[in-house]
Amino acid sequence: MTQGIIVYQDRAGYRAITRITHDPVATAVSAAEAIQAAVDATGGKGGQVSIEQGRYPLAQPIRLRNRVRLSGAG
Repeated sequence: MTQGIIVYQDRAGYRAITRITHDPVATAVSAAEAIQAAVDATGGKGGQVSIEQGRYPLAQPIRLRNRVRLSGAG
């Protein structure tokens, strides 16, 4: 089973964690970096990257992989 990844904003910046075990995937100052790290962490297996409610200004494009689903809460 592939667990999804959640991206959210906190006071330090942006974080990505695994959905089930809440293991850290990435911590970044940039929203784009955190989202890209979450997408990359799915590896070749694909999976779900969920972006929690908030503002996520993107200074660079996000490169999706095959079989990765990107969804937002807002």
